[in-house]
Amino acid sequence: MFVLSLMIDCLFYGFILERLFSLRKKRSKIPMEKSASPSIVKIDRNSPPSADEIQAFVRDLPFTLPAAFMDFFRKANGANVYKDDRYVILWPLTEMIRLNLAYDVNTYAPEFFLIGSNGGGESYAIEKDTGYIYEMPFIGMSKEEAIFINKTFKGFIGLNE
Repeated sequence: MFVLSLMIDCLFYGFILERLFSLRKKRSKIPMEKSASPSIVKIDRNSPPSADEIQAFVRDLPFTLPAAFMDFFRKANGANVYKDDRYVILWPLTEMIRLNLAYDVNTYAPEFFLIGSNGGGESYAIEKDTGYIYEMPFIGMSKEEAIFINKTFKGFIGLNE
């Protein structure tokens, strides 16, 4: 509980500093274009979740996640992904539902399910209806603030499709 409170405090103060110094990037609704050069990707995977943990996760979700997402998480209970200029912390499958509840996603951005963050003030989310990946701020989280990143989970983390 203390760790979660500390995380929320850090996000809040980081947000205030961003606003004060106008460091926040201008949000664009235009999808990111693929680079002509190949991406350099490094993925540090956690140990896989147990079959019971996967079954409990799927049972507790009121929607279906993309197959590629589930395939990845059968082999890793979260990961750190280093891709070009992007750092992605994919949360452990065993923590995702709890973290979505803690961030009150169903109130602020009910179209989305958070799957990780950049380690700062931005979250990564799957749009429930399409399976598309978006980035959005933890503070000010909403569909209006969501930035399209990729149509597929594999494309998002840099795996060949």
